[in-house]
Amino acid sequence: MLRSPSACLAALLAAACSSTPAPVTEKDFAKRYEDTLCSQTVSKCCMQYSFVFDEALCRQNVQHDLAPASAGDAGYVFDEAQGGKCIAALEGILKSVDAQCVYSDAADMLGNVCESVWSKPGTVRYEPGSRMAGETCRHDEDCAAVTGKTVDCNGSCLVVAKVGAGEVCGTVSGERHDCSDGLECRCVKNSPLDPFCAQPQVDKCFARPMQGEACNGNCTGSWCNAVRVCAAYVAEGQACQQGKSDAIAKDFSNCAAGLYCDRSSSVCSKPKANMTACQTSGECQSNNCSGGRCLPDNLLASKDTCGG
Repeated sequence: MLRSPSACLAALLAAACSSTPAPVTEKDFAKRYEDTLCSQTVSKCCMQYSFVFDEALCRQNVQHDLAPASAGDAGYVFDEAQGGKCIAALEGILKSVDAQCVYSDAADMLGNVCESVWSKPGTVRYEPGSRMAGETCRHDEDCAAVTGKTVDCNGSCLVVAKVGAGEVCGTVSGERHDCSDGLECRCVKNSPLDPFCAQPQVDKCFARPMQGEACNGNCTGSWCNAVRVCAAYVAEGQACQQGKSDAIAKDFSNCAAGLYCDRSSSVCSKPKANMTACQTSGECQSNNCSGGRCLPDNLLASKDTCGG
């Protein structure tokens, strides 16, 4: 229902929840949201990175984002308490902004709080960490932590454990067992290189093939080439191949670590510094190409945020 900046400090959000921010009425919510997002802090960051700051357009963008919900779209109703938490969390983002106008990405929780400002009657909300394994949830943060393991929300809280070579992977006794780094989950009913297994099947963790060995996807310290043999990564200045993804070409090339495949020259190159011209995020050290320039990741300023 509500589009908003995507990250804030978990501690700030926890503080907002524990101190119970004052409720915000539906009438005041949009104005408070505008005042917070289209503030002097944002204006300063926009100018620092040569974005044109248009306060009127910034406010118009916010109003556009809020319009369907504030009009009571599809029977949604406003929650004043959740509105107060949303404003407090948004204010927390601005307080976390550093001298480079980068906000913290300690947790991706602002959207989780603000999307619940409008909801259909009877919608169940969960406090962070209140749901146990197997219980229904809406976000990863709803699930209680389990020591030594991670917990994901996929409709219900699912415990995820890392397992070693030769151990069964996939869903085991209600948990998801992922292979440890350097291993991959493969079927053992047929050939280890056969990705298509007849049912029933057993999946176990295998070491990824090494350079010079046959492969069917991932390799250790090398890449799987067109003839399905693990080959050495390509060094700086050498010809390279890249994937079809515009946004993350760095992740789909055969260049060595710390390099990307330049699409104009098809040569492995060092990633570009901030404020350097770019076409894709894979070219940038920050992995963030915005408006034709490499910019810091989690930058508060953007064309949409600045309004110009």
